Amino acid sequence: MALTDTAIRKPRPTDNPFKLGDSAGLYLLIKPNGSKLWYMKYRIDGKEKKLAFGPYPDVSLLTARQFRNAARSKMRAGVDPPLTKNRATEKEKRTDIPPDRHKLACRSPALDLDGEFTPPEHSITRPCRLRNYQNYYPGRITTPAGC
Repeated sequence: MALTDTAIRKPRPTDNPFKLGDSAGLYLLIKPNGSKLWYMKYRIDGKEKKLAFGPYPDVSLLTARQFRNAARSKMRAGVDPPLTKNRATEKEKRTDIPPDRHKLACRSPALDLDGEFTPPEHSITRPCRLRNYQNYYPGRITTPAGC
């Protein structure tokens, strides 16, 4: 049976969390602290999974159903919905990182001082180990001078 807005607002929290089911795997989990969270239960590759959509007042019943329909259409295409969601957020996060970040991280601070500091013996050999990783990350790691 499909949920209504009044059926969602009506139940009070109990000592144990409980679910109010909508349709096609969508349900509202009501926790003992009173929070109400939207989830979708689905099965892909023989494994049961659940996808969270957010808390009830912020995500309405209509919006949760739209999220469910979008996730089901991705599943029909053979894609796991949370994986595409995570990839989209990773792309948004990576926009502010400079492209040569790896080169900057692999440089030795002791070699940037132009002779003002004589580094200990191990600090020279450690950056030289980066040569081993240049095959795995071509163009991203630069070996410091003197290696």
